Amino acid sequence: MPQLKGRYVHKKCSEVHPQDSKDELMLYIIKLYGLKDDYILPRYMLQLSGFEKEYNFTYSGMLKALKYWYEVKKHPVDKTKGMGIIPYIYKQAYEYYYSLWLAEEQNKMKDLNDYIPKDVVVVIPSPQRQIEKRKMFTFLDEEEHINNAE
Repeated sequence: MPQLKGRYVHKKCSEVHPQDSKDELMLYIIKLYGLKDDYILPRYMLQLSGFEKEYNFTYSGMLKALKYWYEVKKHPVDKTKGMGIIPYIYKQAYEYYYSLWLAEEQNKMKDLNDYIPKDVVVVIPSPQRQIEKRKMFTFLDEEEHINNAE
């Protein structure tokens, strides 16, 4: 059973009401790797705490990095590597979510009903066949070439 704030809770309750970003990350890892008995392997916990101490990554940042890698980029889940991908993708995930936030901020005050898409007509000319004109062979050309060679 997963723990939230040091207490055991039902799995369904913990999925509906995660308490903080660390718990959300743990629940996501359980779901992502299909861990049995809702038990997170110690090596996963060690990796995550190491990233927090060494790189100053937040738990919510690591959660978003994993979601970016597996849900947005659609990479296959590899249980043997654990969370080792996080330091390599953390900045990419940050830039992705930051660009989403910027787009949301820019469009926050705009109403979608006011938007009228502009029709752009693109006309592509039909391809014209290029016919190469070949030189016709004449016997006169051959005779001139032979006379010049002598």
